[in-house]
Amino acid sequence: MGNLAVRFYYIVSIGLVILFFGCGENKMDVDPYFDDYPYPEGKIYFTYPPVGLEGTSMFAPRGGVDVIPKPHGGAMPKHFGLYPTTTPIYAMADGQIIGAGKYYTDTPLGPLAEHILVIKYSTTLSVRYGHVGELSEKISAQMPPLNERSDNFLTIPISAGDTIAWTFSYSALDILLMDNSQELNYLYPEVLGPENRYSADLTEYYREPLRSAILDLCIREEEPRWGKVDYDVAGKMIGIWYYTGDYEDVHAQHLGIAYKSMHPSRIALCDGYANYDLGVSGTYAVLGNEPKPETIGPESGIIKYEVFFFADWLQPTDSTFVLRDISDLDDNSESHTRGTYLLQMLDEETLKIEPFYDLKPVEVDDFTSDARIYTRKPL
Repeated sequence: MGNLAVRFYYIVSIGLVILFFGCGENKMDVDPYFDDYPYPEGKIYFTYPPVGLEGTSMFAPRGGVDVIPKPHGGAMPKHFGLYPTTTPIYAMADGQIIGAGKYYTDTPLGPLAEHILVIKYSTTLSVRYGHVGELSEKISAQMPPLNERSDNFLTIPISAGDTIAWTFSYSALDILLMDNSQELNYLYPEVLGPENRYSADLTEYYREPLRSAILDLCIREEEPRWGKVDYDVAGKMIGIWYYTGDYEDVHAQHLGIAYKSMHPSRIALCDGYANYDLGVSGTYAVLGNEPKPETIGPESGIIKYEVFFFADWLQPTDSTFVLRDISDLDDNSESHTRGTYLLQMLDEETLKIEPFYDLKPVEVDDFTSDARIYTRKPL
């Protein structure tokens, strides 16, 4: 991924694109750029995969708890580091490229260009590709000069099966499908960008046999195979929370308590304030995996989570990835836990937390003045 500022910029940019292009019937009320492409209405089924399957090791699910569960999935190339890559990125159906951006990433070969592409396929469906490598000659010839923004208001027609670009040599390909005809089960969807609100399960937009060919490469074994992003439950600890104090980076505002995207039986906790203001980076698992956050409410009192990190997958060879066996995870993790989190729901909309690094639960009794207060909805 690019640096934090660039990543946030992309999220803002894709939000702007959807605001302008996502609502077919109201588009002319807000869109000064006339787009007369004959998009099909509503849900369609794609006839090409997002990326060449023969060059893909696996599809990673959406929902990785990077503070807020990520709305996009990803395609891992078989030959990471091979330059230039030969794995195509396809137009999944007829449509138009409506946004694009370009930035540079440091690699062993020096700075290399990456792109972001936003494609509209129907009146309700848009796809964002992130970490795109070289653009095809046909697409490149129609592109204006690009910067890091993706709200360029482009209208570049594409046909199903067109090679629009190739994968980037030093990153997985991000794939974000948005369907603005459906909303997910967030308690306050209005405070989230469209990339989160409208994140859709890519596999549900394919028919057989292509759907099974994509599912065969999905590393997540449990349903839904493309992952889950919406975990909020009213009056319970699970879901997205917002810090009520000062924070230096926008990501430090958020706290995510959900489940691991590849191992959805395991609790995941990502503390944005610690990640970005205290320098303690990563998404934690919980030793013992109890109590479940969807069962914790104001009546539960103080909860103690002893936390640690673990790798979701293993890479037996340069071109293969396998899901890690976690059957004995707790037995092998106690010796390298990172500390203990105290958590307490003060009421249905308010959560108090405090990390105690390098301390065991038996060594922690109560909160200190360093505790932080979070709310369900930004103040």
